[in-house]
Amino acid sequence: MGQARKKNEKRKKDHLLSKPLRLARFNLYTLGTRFSMARVMAEELSWWADHDEKLIGFVFRDTTDNDYGWILLARDRVGRFRAVNVEASLRSRTAQGARNLVR
Repeated sequence: MGQARKKNEKRKKDHLLSKPLRLARFNLYTLGTRFSMARVMAEELSWWADHDEKLIGFVFRDTTDNDYGWILLARDRVGRFRAVNVEASLRSRTAQGARNLVR
């Protein structure tokens, strides 16, 4: 099995473990962790979490390059959410990787 196919299969399995998250709840979890320039450089499209809300993430559109990506966050030792995985430079909302995350 090729690398792209393995990556796609993993993304499909990961999607089964997630649920949509309201923006207000996501904002509470990430209070004080996002830089103000991030909101200018990217448009957030959807927010999600695992079923226990121990992992959260969002799908975004990069307004500079007009491409797409996603960020996965987990709690650090102090309890704040920090980025643990990022995928960017996807060509569209339906591109491989973001297809199952955008709602």
